[in-house]
Amino acid sequence: MLLTQEEKQAPLVDFTCAEKVELDMNFGRRLKEARLARQMTQVDLANASGVSQTGISSLELGKGKTATGQNLFALADALRVSARWLISGEGQMDTADSERPDLIALLSDVPTDKLAALVSLIKKS
Repeated sequence: MLLTQEEKQAPLVDFTCAEKVELDMNFGRRLKEARLARQMTQVDLANASGVSQTGISSLELGKGKTATGQNLFALADALRVSARWLISGEGQMDTADSERPDLIALLSDVPTDKLAALVSLIKKS
């Protein structure tokens, strides 16, 4: 997971992956907002994060009051959102990499003979 400039300058969180984290009352709203922004179903998110669909539903409905750090980071990573934003609502939702175009998809259309020139140009930048 890539961190935003703000996250690089401040501690991300003050817990370990194994610890249970108390969630604020807006966590479920942020989780659902991010999931819908990525056009994912709860099942899609469960498959991408390893967190059960039942667990995701519980968190979105505000029934889950705690979660492990491991699950929170897995959800943030699967949603390509800032872990800080997801957990606390602070900072911006999107991580730097989710704001960039999908370079692999763009490069797949570049003819093979042009890739070397493109790589050379990028290295000069």
